[in-house]
Amino acid sequence: MAWQIGALHSLVYTEIGRRTAIGKEPDTIAAAVLGILDAAEELLGGHILTYAVRKDPQCSE
Repeated sequence: MAWQIGALHSLVYTEIGRRTAIGKEPDTIAAAVLGILDAAEELLGGHILTYAVRKDPQCSE
């Protein structure tokens, strides 16, 4: 699980750096990274995406 998260982190930062180096605008970079994250969400699956979801305790009145 850590490998998948680490690989995605590396991919996102590499893409940001690459696009920054060639002079792309921040909005264009953000759109490209969101596309990467959307694709990764489809590939990773529910087990990984819900692995560390915090469940807030119920408030007592």
